[in-house]
Amino acid sequence: GGFDECFSPYIFEDTDYCFRARRAGFKIMYTGKTKIIHHEGFTIKSDPASVVVGLSYRNHLRLLLLNFNHKRLFRTLPIIFAQDLVFRLKKGTPAILFRAWLDVLKALPDILSKRRTDGGRWPLLD
Repeated sequence: GGFDECFSPYIFEDTDYCFRARRAGFKIMYTGKTKIIHHEGFTIKSDPASVVVGLSYRNHLRLLLLNFNHKRLFRTLPIIFAQDLVFRLKKGTPAILFRAWLDVLKALPDILSKRRTDGGRWPLLD
């Protein structure tokens, strides 16, 4: 089905793709012999760092909400929220994090509807 557009313009779309491929019955494999040149920042070099950080936070939360089962979410989300908040407070930029959380809250109905389309199966990361 390709990359999920909710991760656009970048960050975590490849990880989400692997989660969905695994749920569809594909085996995710690793090979140390393949070399991929990743031009990090190529897509985002014109964006300010705060935009990139905010999108990273937003898409990380989307990835977890879309792919983690309820048990893992309830264990993981509070830790991630606390760590991210402490880090952003130390940097003096908590607004970046709050904006990401707000974006995810606005998208929650769509995220939840995508979770349900998998037939309620959440075998991942138990």
